[in-house]
Amino acid sequence: MPVYVRGKQVEARYNISRTTRWRWIKSGRLPKPEQIGPGIAATREDLLDEADEKWAARVAKGKAEGAGHD
Repeated sequence: MPVYVRGKQVEARYNISRTTRWRWIKSGRLPKPEQIGPGIAATREDLLDEADEKWAARVAKGKAEGAGHD
């Protein structure tokens, strides 16, 4: 059974504001929350972990491509 994380927990995890969380969702940086009940939305923790890995790879690739360009 997947573990779900509510919005405030996501914000605490990344130390971001609610506005930034929604900007990241819109840009694809974070997965969109799912409706898990009436008026209750949450994001699967495994999808957040996956998004973190993709973001880290993207950042590492950007640093590698930028290396040596002075």
